[in-house]
Amino acid sequence: MIGTIFLEAGQIDPFAVLQPLVATLEPLLIKLGFIFGGIFGIYLILLASRVYFERRKVRLLEDIRFDLDQLNKHYGLSYSVHRRGWSKKLVGRVRGYFVMRRAHRSFQKNDKTKK
Repeated sequence: MIGTIFLEAGQIDPFAVLQPLVATLEPLLIKLGFIFGGIFGIYLILLASRVYFERRKVRLLEDIRFDLDQLNKHYGLSYSVHRRGWSKKLVGRVRGYFVMRRAHRSFQKNDKTKK
């Protein structure tokens, strides 16, 4: 349609000039598109399969953690919910130090009174 407008105006048809170039490049472009599209498609398929299997693995590990937590609760052991951060650990160690120090002094006082 555009080519006919140019022909009616008495100008050169740009599509007729580019037609041989397009005809020679078209098979090459189709092959390149197939190759790169195929590689990109395979990449997407591998990425999707990786995501699927990683999610399955995470689900399995969560189930294993749940089972271990239930066993630890049953036997009265600490489990994953009991984990403390570094600040709570530090406060617990400082508090434990003073509690042990007080207990040690108390023991020494009781030991002296018994002699």
